[in-house]
Parts: sequence; structure tokens; C-alpha cells
Amino acid sequence: MHARIIDNGHAPIEGTFVLDLGSSASVILNKPFVVEQQFLRARRPTMAWLEGRGLGGIAPGSVGRIQALELGSYRIEDPVAAFSQADSGPLAAADVQGNIGAAVLEKFKVILDYGRNRVILEPNSRLAEPMEYNRSGLLLVSFGVDYRDYKIAAVAENSPASESALKPGDILLSINGRPSSDFSLTEIRRMFQESGECDLQLRRGTTTVRVKLKLRRLI
Repeated sequence: MHARIIDNGHAPIEGTFVLDLGSSASVILNKPFVVEQQFLRARRPTMAWLEGRGLGGIAPGSVGRIQALELGSYRIEDPVAAFSQADSGPLAAADVQGNIGAAVLEKFKVILDYGRNRVILEPNSRLAEPMEYNRSGLLLVSFGVDYRDYKIAAVAENSPASESALKPGDILLSINGRPSSDFSLTEIRRMFQESGECDLQLRRGTTTVRVKLKLRRLI
């Protein structure tokens, strides 16, 4: 689909983007596009793109915000964007500029008109809501028979998680006194996008660790 990137007060940058219904990300910009438009030379807060991990391995990159994303007549202000630094694979492709994922698409009713080869977007009540991002610096992955067990896969530097000495491999046991199995991974991620504190209990080897995670906006 076609979209326009607005950044640093420059004229809109037209691009073609893959509609990625399976991605929880907002906007992912492919490396050739990032380099061509010099997105990483702009002064913007960024952090390591922890979510750039999947079955295909780790896709290097950083995550920050762009000024706006325009889809037809609709404009999303200050969206989160991942800036790929991958040298191979889909996120290194030059024939498209990137992907648009669920964090953007959830602001619309999405109609896929295959017969006419078009996508229809009808805005819902979430269109004007600010787009939030992980305020913890944690990447959790689910495992177990029912996928209700959670393990820390990565910790961002200079984040609440690193400042609380959380470590990859720690197993999450409870959040604010409730067993972590009471929550889905999506619910936990949404908690980590909000302000405030989370009291966490974790298992590290044979030891139980308790931390108070003071969430804050990182980008």
C-alpha cells in the first residue's frame, strides 16, 4: 500500500509499504530507505529495537518516532518507527520502503478488497489516540504448553529494566501480586506501555527476585 512519511519538517516522502497483519509493530522502515533518507542522522531519541527478533533470527535496528504517517487522507501523529539496519532479508529490500503493522492498523477497520486489488481503511475511535511504546526496556517471550509462562529474552540499555538489574533468562512469576499466568503476552505488553510502577517477582536460577520496575517513556 502507498503511504507518506513526514519527518523533520521536510516535504512528504512517498513510499510503498507491505501491509503486515501479523506484525505487532507500527512502522518498520527498510535499511535502504533509512540510509537514503538519512533518518538516523536526525536528532531523535532512539533505543535498541528489541522486537526485531523472530524465527529468522535478530534483525538489527533502532526504534524511535517520526513526525507523522499519512495513509490517504488520514494522518497519524508522532508514530513509533523501527529503523532497520538489516543487510539481508525482507527488511533490507529496496523495492518497498518498509512494513505497516498492527499498531497502526488497529486504528482502522481494514477491508481487503482482493477483487479490486485495494485496501480500504475506515478510521475508528482510536485514530487520534497517541501511540505508546514499551516503557520497560524488556522483551518478553512466552513458552510452555499454554504459552502462559514468560521469560526475559532481552534487556535494553539505559532502561528501567537494566536499572533494576533484570537479566535475560529471568522467568516472570507475578505482576503486582498476581500470577503472570493470569495475563496474556499482549496484556503484559500493554501494561509496559503505561506510566507508573510494576512490582515484579521473577525466578533467576534457583533464586526468587523481587523488583519494582519504574516505567518511563524511552522514545
